Amino acid sequence: MSNIDIRLMLPELREAAEGAFIKNVYQYGDIFVLKLYQPGGGSVNLLIHPGTRVHLTEYARKAPRQPPHFCGVLRKYLREKRVLSIKQHDLDRILTIEIGSEEESYKLVAEMFGTGNMLLLDPKDTIFVAMRYKRMRDRDIIPKAQYEFPPLKGEDLFSIDDESFEELLAGSTANIVRTLASRLNLDSLSCEEICALSSVSPKVMVPEIDSQTLSDLKRGFTEFVSKLRAGVSKPSVVLDVEPSEDEDTPDYVAFTPFQFQLYNDLPSET
Repeated sequence: MSNIDIRLMLPELREAAEGAFIKNVYQYGDIFVLKLYQPGGGSVNLLIHPGTRVHLTEYARKAPRQPPHFCGVLRKYLREKRVLSIKQHDLDRILTIEIGSEEESYKLVAEMFGTGNMLLLDPKDTIFVAMRYKRMRDRDIIPKAQYEFPPLKGEDLFSIDDESFEELLAGSTANIVRTLASRLNLDSLSCEEICALSSVSPKVMVPEIDSQTLSDLKRGFTEFVSKLRAGVSKPSVVLDVEPSEDEDTPDYVAFTPFQFQLYNDLPSET
């Protein structure tokens, strides 16, 4: 999942989970399912697969006889506690679920990038337990260490105006998509969509951009960000018009969080 997918899915997750009680926690390999009960609203399952996906599900898996140690710790500290909030950290691929009460709360942190990770932070935001422990150049995931979010990889989309957009491109010798993807906290597919909204080829090299192309890119960028601000969400599967005969080859081109102009000429399913 991209950070944009998470951003647009957040309202649905909040509506289902905030205020609900955690009745149980299940672990299936690297997949976690939080069984939630919303007073007056019934039960719902929140699936978290660190590094891969997060969503609500009705699919019922057979629970393992003996939960792994990490899952056992989560059960001990989170069962029968209330979900206070679900937040995305700085438009990054990180979800923070605060659980407990106003007097004392724990945080369940799901890192959705790389190989993924799941951590439980104590009320002081120190690492109580983690699915994976590791030391890194910019931070450490070790017991009793203060949890630190990873450094942001790029500029904040929502803080960029026309002037700072020009500064974003300055000095680049790459094409538009590579430049935007490396300098914004944004995936390459979304950068291609910005180009499509701008009616500009994604292969255009930044040093070759003239004033009209720059103006078009600003317009496309503004339109893309406006959709994010408005919470436009209509997940789509873009289908391949010439599906492969190989059963192991998927018959789709891409998954998009809303209808991408980039794929206007291809069929899609929502």
